[in-house]
Amino acid sequence: MMQMRETIKRVGGWTLLAGGITTFLAYNYLDSGTGIFLFSVGLLLLLVDPVLLLLDRKDSTLEGRWNTLYLCWGLLASAIVFYLIRDQIHGEEDSIAARMRLFLLILFLFSFAGAIILRISAGLEYSSRASLSGQQSREKNAVHASLAVLAALALFSALNYLAAVRNPTLDFSPGFFSYSDDSRQIISSLDGKVEVHAFLPVKQAIRNKATSSTLPELFLIAEDVRVMLQQLPNINSKITLEFHNADLADFQSEEFGRVSNGTIIIRALKKGDVESEDLPYVDRRVYVFTRKDMERLERESVRALLQVSSPPRMVYFPAANGERVGLTKAAVNPHALETFRELLRYYNYRIRDLGAGSEWPGPIPDDADAVVLAGPSVEYGEDAREALLAYAKKGGRLMILMDPAGKEDFEWLFEALNVPYKYERSLLSNNPRKPGELFIQQFEKHRMTENLNLAGRAAIVYAGSAYFEETKREKSEEEMPVNEEASPNQNPATPAAEPGQEAPVAEQPKPDQFQTQVFLYSPFGTVLDKNRNGKQDPGESSGRFPLGLAIENPATDARIAVYSDIAWISELGLRYQADHRNPILAADTLFWMTESQIAAALPAEPRKDRSIQITEELKLRNLILGMVVFPVGLSLILGLALYFYRRNRRFEGTNS
Repeated sequence: MMQMRETIKRVGGWTLLAGGITTFLAYNYLDSGTGIFLFSVGLLLLLVDPVLLLLDRKDSTLEGRWNTLYLCWGLLASAIVFYLIRDQIHGEEDSIAARMRLFLLILFLFSFAGAIILRISAGLEYSSRASLSGQQSREKNAVHASLAVLAALALFSALNYLAAVRNPTLDFSPGFFSYSDDSRQIISSLDGKVEVHAFLPVKQAIRNKATSSTLPELFLIAEDVRVMLQQLPNINSKITLEFHNADLADFQSEEFGRVSNGTIIIRALKKGDVESEDLPYVDRRVYVFTRKDMERLERESVRALLQVSSPPRMVYFPAANGERVGLTKAAVNPHALETFRELLRYYNYRIRDLGAGSEWPGPIPDDADAVVLAGPSVEYGEDAREALLAYAKKGGRLMILMDPAGKEDFEWLFEALNVPYKYERSLLSNNPRKPGELFIQQFEKHRMTENLNLAGRAAIVYAGSAYFEETKREKSEEEMPVNEEASPNQNPATPAAEPGQEAPVAEQPKPDQFQTQVFLYSPFGTVLDKNRNGKQDPGESSGRFPLGLAIENPATDARIAVYSDIAWISELGLRYQADHRNPILAADTLFWMTESQIAAALPAEPRKDRSIQITEELKLRNLILGMVVFPVGLSLILGLALYFYRRNRRFEGTNS
């Protein structure tokens, strides 16, 4: 005890410094085991100096120094009070509360710095007085030591200021996922405030396993997701990030709706004029459940940030051919599309109807970002067909929801665009108990189905009332190559090569023709149910039947999504009580058609290199490591070495 007390007399200032920094930093992380442990260590370091010295108030070696020690400890207690009061005050920028927080921060810093300087000076003075003889030498050494401490503090402050200006990010903990340079440029260029709410589990937290919906693998990657998302505020200071644990609280609120761990909500306040039916926020969701999903997190989060930061997009609904737009009592009509239209408003789309009063049939408005043909029951006339074809061929975006009960089969569109499919009305069954109802859980690889292929959780409820049958079509004259004799690898605009030189490599032009891909099939074993009994009878075929077509023209960037039925997106389909993803497919269809080319060009590549990232918790660990563990450990080693050295010297002196 005496030896420890003697050591504290000399190094008490440094223990107060280490303990204060550790305590104040760990105070913000008391919700984790690491934070509680570090807070306890810091509190112990703070108390060891006054407790050990006050055990013997009659210590002659401290005579005349008690007032200095009392002042030091008083300043330290004042710093703690200022810090706690400041932590309880909250307010917006430029408010009285914010100014009070700044004033208390200044008082805290001056009190803490003053206490440390006094205690370190007292420790150095004691060490010099114990080792030197002569009053003048002791006083001179104490002055030099104090000046050295002040100079060191000034140097450290300057280095800290330079580090804050240059904003370096150093960390000893490697991560596997990070944002690429292209993504960082996009994120840093975003204007306006964006909120990111990530719902992730915490291993140390006690959760109700009976009600938890968190997948086991999500616990393994939660830290990687957290580390990657915490880069966003560092890239763009206008992005705020909050973490929640859906297992610990009820987040089924009006603000977030139904949400589970693995969901990342990215939202921002809508810009410009907000219409009466609009919600104040534009919202986009990203899902991460397994490590494989981490490979998509960069592209999906950048897409979401672009989506919420962009101006509203215009979506037009023609309503002159029996489309399901103006149905009476649409809110309670199971065949209406009000939930779908509300979903579009939620994602920052502006909806306009094209009826007889808006010069329709006629040209599609120039500001149209997409057009939704919502189940026309009456065939389109010649004017409407010409307008829609012209819009598609010049790079338009069409979402076609076909009505099996209607007369429009869009054969004129398929023939004009050389789509190798035709529309067939027939009942499809996959469940004997529910003929005509399809529960789809396997999807083709496409942008519209990316969020459905996550952790086996996807399920689309679809009406098996029609499908697309493959057919052969002859190419129209306008789609035939202009010069059949020209080499397929030669660009007419490329200059001819000089004799003896290699021909210049020209960028290959994108093919100016519509290409078709099936992105949605019925489940395996689906029966072409002619007698509508839900099972396969003699003469009835079974297999996978195309239900969704993606039609694109790379040259004009035209995009068309065609669904064989509209029921899946109606009130009945979107509100079906099951763990399904009809709303996600509906939203991702519009996202695929209208997203910017910048986001579409971002690659979804697996990360092979380890990258050094920084998080708030890792900052705490590194600060404690650099400012507490290393200095205190080094001091202990030097102290022990000095102790044994002096002990050996005394032993040698005694022997001699």
